[in-house]
Amino acid sequence: MSLWGMGSLSQAQWPMLTVYAAFILPALLLTQRRARHLNLL
Repeated sequence: MSLWGMGSLSQAQWPMLTVYAAFILPALLLTQRRARHLNLL
């Protein structure tokens, strides 16, 4: 996450990105699914 916060993924490694994606993608999907109910988007 700190690499993404700095705006560069140049030092990131694929195993690290897959770990982050395992948490981020479900959260994004859940947010999009619940967006109308939560009045977010």
